[in-house]
Amino acid sequence: MNCWHCKKELIWGADHDIEENEEYRMETNLSCHNCGSLVLVYYPRDKKIRKKMKRCDFFCYVALGAFLMFQFLLFFSERLF
Repeated sequence: MNCWHCKKELIWGADHDIEENEEYRMETNLSCHNCGSLVLVYYPRDKKIRKKMKRCDFFCYVALGAFLMFQFLLFFSERLF
């Protein structure tokens, strides 16, 4: 999978089981070593939900995760330097 921003290949970080979420059972984090983006991907718990999800929904979640992580990193980088 390529980075939404710079189109370089994303590096897999880890998979985490999500027990407290009813809709999703796993979170995968991917990062871009070129531009520093972090992408969180959520895997649906139910097959029916997975079938109903549209490709656009998946990319909306990926884009939102990348945007939120960018804002998080920007917030802390301003306070560290």
